[in-house]
Amino acid sequence: MIPLPIWMSGEILEAWGEYVAQRIRDKKAMTPRSMLARIKRLQELKDAGHDPLHCLDEAINGHWLDFYCPKDKPIEAAAGSDADMTAKYLAEHTREPDPQAREKIAEIRSRLRRV
Repeated sequence: MIPLPIWMSGEILEAWGEYVAQRIRDKKAMTPRSMLARIKRLQELKDAGHDPLHCLDEAINGHWLDFYCPKDKPIEAAAGSDADMTAKYLAEHTREPDPQAREKIAEIRSRLRRV
């Protein structure tokens, strides 16, 4: 058994167990040497100010073999969202209903019912 650092406790320890289990399920089990390397990498990320739990979660969710710096990019709205573009299109291409067209449609429907 590999001795784990003190900071790897609680949720981080649970996530580490899930990460190891995921590697085993993916048929990429780790040797003691590779475990030490992964723990060292987590320590480097932690020392750089990154949350090791977040790094572990990302590795588990992505089925990654290694840990990477999180790319915390805020989600920005596109310059023209789909809803805005749809509203603009409808405003440009919608016209008032034609009363004569409604009468014509009603007449056609009444004929169809009689048939």
